[in-house]
Amino acid sequence: MQLRVTGLIDSRTRALAAMSHDLRTPLSRLRLRSEQIDDDMLQAAISKDIHEMERMLDSVLAYLAGVADDEEPRPIDLAALAMTVVDDAADLGQPVDYAGPDSLHARLRSLRIKRALGNLIDNALNYGEGAHVRLGTSDVGIHLIVEDDGPGIPAEELPTAVEPFRRLDSARPRNTAGMGLGLSIVTDIMQREGGELRLRNRQPHGLTAELFFPLVQQNPS
Repeated sequence: MQLRVTGLIDSRTRALAAMSHDLRTPLSRLRLRSEQIDDDMLQAAISKDIHEMERMLDSVLAYLAGVADDEEPRPIDLAALAMTVVDDAADLGQPVDYAGPDSLHARLRSLRIKRALGNLIDNALNYGEGAHVRLGTSDVGIHLIVEDDGPGIPAEELPTAVEPFRRLDSARPRNTAGMGLGLSIVTDIMQREGGELRLRNRQPHGLTAELFFPLVQQNPS
């Protein structure tokens, strides 16, 4: 029975991933056709809707990819990875900065961590209009933190904020794109890494999202 259930889940996951991937083709055609519209305001509105749909598909594919991700852990420089993600966002004109060591080695899955950090930075930019990335260590582990100056999350909604498809519209703007999968993807990644996503509100406002890795994953070499 367990094998049958696992097989059914895998089949459904592959079908959803294939469907999400196939939707990119008509979206690409819509984008090309929208560029032929003479009305600039209408063209901009359609392009915005297409971009939002593409981001939704990206979220679904990233969420489904986490189910079948077989990346193996290896020694990486977590500081270099964080600075690379920050630099990529800064190159696009985004208000993001980094503070922390120039080098910090740990045994992790780099693609997963890059995806998790990218999701947290995207959230901070979407809801807080800026992202402050901090990296450091303590007696218990490694702390990779993303802070913003947005509205934060109501205390009563913090426990459920990481649920799939959860949109926190009561605290955050309604015109933001996405399907509420960002934090769920990060939570799944951190569980697979043996770590934890920690969310807490800042004072007087803003949100702190922390990727916590236990001390045993640090690699002095």
